[in-house]
Amino acid sequence: MRQSSGSPGRFDGGRYVLGSQQEGVRAECSAGVASGRAKDGGGEQRRKWRFKDGKRRSQPLPLGPGYGYRVKSTTLDQNRTEAAFSYQNTEGTYVLEAAQSSGETDVRFSERGAFVLLHRHVLMSPWLNDSFGVIEVANEKNVPVYVNNQILAKTGSRGLALVPWLIPYNENSIHLDDSGLPIDVNLDLADRTIVPMPRSGVFLRYKPTSIGGATVILVTASGEYVPQGATVTLNGKQGQYQVALRGEVFIPDIEYPAVVRVMDLAGQKCAVRIERPPENTPVPKIGPLMCRAEK
Repeated sequence: MRQSSGSPGRFDGGRYVLGSQQEGVRAECSAGVASGRAKDGGGEQRRKWRFKDGKRRSQPLPLGPGYGYRVKSTTLDQNRTEAAFSYQNTEGTYVLEAAQSSGETDVRFSERGAFVLLHRHVLMSPWLNDSFGVIEVANEKNVPVYVNNQILAKTGSRGLALVPWLIPYNENSIHLDDSGLPIDVNLDLADRTIVPMPRSGVFLRYKPTSIGGATVILVTASGEYVPQGATVTLNGKQGQYQVALRGEVFIPDIEYPAVVRVMDLAGQKCAVRIERPPENTPVPKIGPLMCRAEK
């Protein structure tokens, strides 16, 4: 068994100016693992990797998380077969390579990634050599982040996602997919556009808000649904809401105890008091509640 040494670890620190008031520090590292070379007596192992002359198959890594591979066989000067499998996620790129030639086999594993310090947040990422962004969706994890219609990352347990490979001096469209968020969380889904400087970082914060509303079902003293189109006010405030089908009205923000007052199209008025919301229900449906007539 003959051993060959792997590549040494490398560290490169740089300072990046993010506009007039934002700045961050990026640290990058690459580490290799020593490769082992072993004699092979021939036979089954060589035949397993051998292809016809000049054969080659490959699939490149995608921009976002995913895998790629490369297999190559040649007999130009000597029989040689090479194979590599690469996997990339939001924290780095991992490559396993193997080569066989003249009865000898080389195996090599390498990992490449970067550390990013921005706005007091430290994140791991794939190797960075150009512009990047850090997206914050406070306390919301597994939110997909799209850059120019390509999913590049998901938020982690801290609600942070790092998106590499932004195009400098160009508009980069950022979009979040909120389909996996709880129903009581509201998120601004409008696309945002950032134009980063070369080899710099941009910090973008989204602020999800909790919806404290409810759907209230109202009926009259006779047991019929309050008619569609009736106007609803809450706790004497100026905001007005309209009753839909089957006496339902959605009120987006309710402070309890709540006094709901209703005036129908004929000018008749009624009111109902709601002491507290139902428990363990993100966006509750309250009712049917009897709306008692008022003068």
